[in-house]
Amino acid sequence: MKYLIARSLLATGVSLLCAANAYAEAGVSGSANIAANLAPEPLMLAQPINDDDRFMALRDAALHEDSKAAQLHAAALGKYDVPSYVDYYQLRARLRSASNAEFLQFLKKYEGNAIADRLRNDWLLVLGYRGDWGTFDQQLPLFVVNDDNQVKCYALLSKAQKQQKVAVEARALLNSPKQYGEGCYTLITQLVAQGQFTDGDLWAQMRMAAESSAAPFADSVADLPAVPGHRAMQAPH
Repeated sequence: MKYLIARSLLATGVSLLCAANAYAEAGVSGSANIAANLAPEPLMLAQPINDDDRFMALRDAALHEDSKAAQLHAAALGKYDVPSYVDYYQLRARLRSASNAEFLQFLKKYEGNAIADRLRNDWLLVLGYRGDWGTFDQQLPLFVVNDDNQVKCYALLSKAQKQQKVAVEARALLNSPKQYGEGCYTLITQLVAQGQFTDGDLWAQMRMAAESSAAPFADSVADLPAVPGHRAMQAPH
């Protein structure tokens, strides 16, 4: 880089010297005129973004739910080697606002590919959050990996909404408060409201939360009305 800059400066100096002589012979004076007419083009150091960099920018935009930026990056990746992931991140950026039809279209297009199951995982979380249990129940058996605790919590919540008894399954599942998220907390709230979870269950949840340093979750559980003396209760330490 230093070599390129030095060579550019040397070439500029030679040009200015030649021009000065020419202007002197023509009776024109003043270095301002020389500089104004013969100033070199700016040295361009920045390189255009390559496809891999743009793909990472697309991914970041999707994870931040910046749909406008994601759309721009995706449009510039028309010939990218892995188009399925370009489509995935473009849709992922609109996860909360995309219609069920858009999810189904993607799943049909990439049926049998790992990326389809990845999107189905995301979609199931959205469906559970929305309480769209009809669509959730249709899609859950198609979720091949089925390794997401929140999806499992929403699956039990769907059953609980139909007045099914799920306390035993819930106790077996709810053993890592740091991984709960919205779905598992909502499940606990529902089971408390239905009387499927006892005060002992809530104490157990708060104790696990305290032991795993999940204090915000412990405080939220402590505020549930079913816990005796809940207004003054603190999570056990």
